[in-house]
Amino acid sequence: MTTARREETPRRAARLVLVLLVLVVGAEGRPAFAADGCATRDDLAEPCFRMRGRAALYNGNPTVRIWRVGTRRLLGVSASRCVPPACEPLPADLRRALDWEHPVFADFTLCPLTPRRPGVMQMVCIAAAANLRRGPDPSH
Repeated sequence: MTTARREETPRRAARLVLVLLVLVVGAEGRPAFAADGCATRDDLAEPCFRMRGRAALYNGNPTVRIWRVGTRRLLGVSASRCVPPACEPLPADLRRALDWEHPVFADFTLCPLTPRRPGVMQMVCIAAAANLRRGPDPSH
């Protein structure tokens, strides 16, 4: 396999993951997001909050996770129960910037889908992401 082909494979995988995130259908078979976004969902566990964090793609479920800067906590971005076009699991600018080689730092507005519990990854949806900055490849 040529070097160019090896470099394309992770990018294709990242695109596939993002497409799958968009296509995931929830257990109830209906969108849990309202047409205008995550913050108006009817299944939020707590009020939405803002924080600085780093979004990255991970192997496993959930694929998109956000590290809250200054902590050891990871939040999982839930794409379940999200049916486009009524909702999108990631804001468009974040979706374009995020890939397997580059995490994205941003000021996020997150809405909790599960209660906060010590030692358990809290699931959230992303209402907004501002001040995006692509980070370096974490493997280098």
